[in-house]
Amino acid sequence: MREVRIIINCDEGFVADTLRDIATAYEDDMEQGWYEAEHGAGSLEFTEAPDPEPSLQEMFDEAAGVAQRKREAEIKRLMDMQHEERIWVEDTFQKLEFLKERGFKVGKYFGGIVDGYPYNYITISKGLRGVEIMGATVRRTDGTIDHVSGQFYNTERLTMEDLIKRIATW
Repeated sequence: MREVRIIINCDEGFVADTLRDIATAYEDDMEQGWYEAEHGAGSLEFTEAPDPEPSLQEMFDEAAGVAQRKREAEIKRLMDMQHEERIWVEDTFQKLEFLKERGFKVGKYFGGIVDGYPYNYITISKGLRGVEIMGATVRRTDGTIDHVSGQFYNTERLTMEDLIKRIATW
């Protein structure tokens, strides 16, 4: 922000007239440093002034706006993940329905957002054995699935084909 300081010397009683004359002269010739008027003379000095500090209200509104945009972006990211997982669960469920004819229970579960992540999965079970294939598998790029089971370690990196071969022995 620029501030203007005006320094004038003028006859007593003619301050307003002198200011008006200097302002007119300034508008006509922007670069001149010293202005002569009928009842005096003066100069304009331009200085850079710091912007006024924002009020607490402005700082609060700015911080709240940033936080709101972050929340909205995170919600959008999670909703996109949720949508992507639901599509994957539906498609994979269709592919695994043949297991029902072979005595397995096959189900799907859409749990929404839990602890900051979508919670969707397919269940395959027979008797006391079972496995949950997590919808997060859709984001895996190595061809393996995310799974939870009491029958094998959750850290094992299984492909869908590996899983089908394993549950065929149940």
